[in-house]
Amino acid sequence: MSDLYYVQDSRSYLGNDILWWADKGGYTTNLSKAEVFTKERAVHLNQNRITDIPWPKEYIDERTRPAVDVQYTNIKEALKGKGIRLKKKKWKRPTMGKTRGNCPECGKITWDYNPYENARCSDHQKSYDIEWLNA
Repeated sequence: MSDLYYVQDSRSYLGNDILWWADKGGYTTNLSKAEVFTKERAVHLNQNRITDIPWPKEYIDERTRPAVDVQYTNIKEALKGKGIRLKKKKWKRPTMGKTRGNCPECGKITWDYNPYENARCSDHQKSYDIEWLNA
């Protein structure tokens, strides 16, 4: 059993990851960049600041898992030249309930709630209303 330790800064976390003292100063979640301390130095750090917690290196190394930080990934860069095309999400357009048709008088595009009737455009609607009232 070795007397090597990682030192955790327990004041905060990064997602589910523990922040360790980094090798060249600062903090890291990457154990390969974390500084390894002797037992005496790790205990000394804890005595000076109680939020610095020493963890046995063997114990932590047994519980590590590979992880990928999303901020360093780019799907376009990763798949460039690989011959893979991702299927894109088909966006469903919002509808207003109207259907497209043509004015029977002039052929202009019209929109109406009833798909079975030909709606007249604004130019011919008045003449149609007058004909309908006179009939």
